[in-house]
Amino acid sequence: MQESLTVSTQRRMIYLTAGMPLGLILLLVAAWGIDATVSGDRVMRGMTIAGTPADGLDDAELRAIASDLTAQLADQPVEVAMGDASADSDPVTLGVRVDADALVERALTARRDGFFIARPFRWLGSFFSDHNVDPPYAIDDAAVAAAAQELIDTHLAKPIEPTLEVEADMLILAPGIDGATFEPTQLAAALPAMMEQGPPFALKITPDVLESDIDIAALEAVASEANEATESGLTVRVLDDVVAIAPAQLRAWVDLDTEGTEPRWLLDEQRMLADLGPAFPSLGGADKQAHFEISNGRPIIIPPAGSLSCCEPGSAAAVQDALLEGSAEIALEPVIAGGGEGVAALETLGIIEEVSTFTTNHKCCENRVTNIHLMADLVRGTIVRPGETFSLNGHVRERTQAKGFVSAGAIAQGVLEDQVGGGVSQFATTIFNAAFFAGMELLEYQSHSLYFSRYPRGREATVSWPKPDFRFRNDTPYGILIWASYTDTSITVALYSTKNITVEDLGQRDSARGMCTRVTTTRQRTWADGRTETDTVFAVYRPSEGLDCNGNPTRPTTTTVPPPADPNATTTTSDPSADTTTTGPPPTSEGE
Repeated sequence: MQESLTVSTQRRMIYLTAGMPLGLILLLVAAWGIDATVSGDRVMRGMTIAGTPADGLDDAELRAIASDLTAQLADQPVEVAMGDASADSDPVTLGVRVDADALVERALTARRDGFFIARPFRWLGSFFSDHNVDPPYAIDDAAVAAAAQELIDTHLAKPIEPTLEVEADMLILAPGIDGATFEPTQLAAALPAMMEQGPPFALKITPDVLESDIDIAALEAVASEANEATESGLTVRVLDDVVAIAPAQLRAWVDLDTEGTEPRWLLDEQRMLADLGPAFPSLGGADKQAHFEISNGRPIIIPPAGSLSCCEPGSAAAVQDALLEGSAEIALEPVIAGGGEGVAALETLGIIEEVSTFTTNHKCCENRVTNIHLMADLVRGTIVRPGETFSLNGHVRERTQAKGFVSAGAIAQGVLEDQVGGGVSQFATTIFNAAFFAGMELLEYQSHSLYFSRYPRGREATVSWPKPDFRFRNDTPYGILIWASYTDTSITVALYSTKNITVEDLGQRDSARGMCTRVTTTRQRTWADGRTETDTVFAVYRPSEGLDCNGNPTRPTTTTVPPPADPNATTTTSDPSADTTTTGPPPTSEGE
């Protein structure tokens, strides 16, 4: 806090007035007393608050100033560094407020305190200079906790739990990846020093390692049990039809369940029935069920044909029990095609109109186009019910040659190479934008780390197996129908539902992250009831292929392209084989 009238100046004035006649001194004291009495519960003469004149203000007016200063504080940017991650925020979001009570106390007591005899002389000095009161700050613990959680959830890597994967027809344990977190108290402790330093504001937080708490030995035991249970295969009978299921196929249905007190393996019923359905063609496949089709741009319901299909709900648990018991054969019951998913059930979902659509373009006839079209075929017709989450990896699963995927360009550790399934991130970017403009809650996404001109800059996503994934949640009261279509040179994803949310892209801002560039896009969602909310998505682009944000090679033994001269510039490549990278700690494959 600074004061224009210094102590030495006050002393000189006292010395000067010491030579004044007694009558003048008494007159000075009287004038001061009258002014002090008249001002009463108001700010005295010559006062400023953060440089703004405050003479004569009362309690309510001072509190209004505190509110205005807090609003101004919300416009001040704060760069929050959290290890390898960073975020843009502001002091108010982080929990800082101008303390109205303390400001009132400071302003009303200023020039009224101190040695009594000196007060008239300080009052006299107020005619010649101002006394400034700096705003005191308070920390809102609830806001700090909310801000910390938002920073952790949005910008720090979550731990990736170990999973079971099929390798060489055997189930193996794929190790997880540690995440990062920090305590809200660390953020709260750093805020006072940040405010003392003043703008431009910056915070540095050192995250803690967030490890998986699952016992690796227990997981390895689960993998061993699942391999042993499936090693002889299984014969499945539905009515008079019999199909032999090989061990590798059984293991492809295995999922790891870590929700209970002890980890265990389960068979994924959706994947199992998707594979078993075509294995029993005489029963009638999915085309015999009630389902949606798009006609003249509108969704229509096609009634079921009434034939049978494989198999009844709960079949996965029955197959697992048979495997654990060492049975060689199991009989499953068929269901009427469509089961409970008849016309009436589909009508209740409110899927009546297109709510968003997005198209990206590509060159014709390349291997990557085969993969993009196959992704579209696998996702087309998927229904996401109210409250449900759609996972692109969870729906399509691993891209393999057995499923028809071919080798095409992909990115591994920042370097271009061919991988089975390369190019499918173009489908991920397309469905990401369709979900963005439909107002869906974007739960998990990861951008490419090189900018490709075929994608919207800063508003795109990549996928690989098992991570990164693209997931969104349907928080509307209506179902969402995903409909994918394509030409030789484009892919389109449209979402159908009942229009409930209007979405507007409010624009972007760029910020430097070392030699990388972070592009943040702000989205405004307006619900039918008038409620409005803004959120953001972001992408971080490397300075060049094979370089991280510090300019270091991502693969030290690989020759890399030199970075551009401008450290804030992004790199645009027209190489059609380049499709994906990641912005966080990379898995073996950053994207397909």
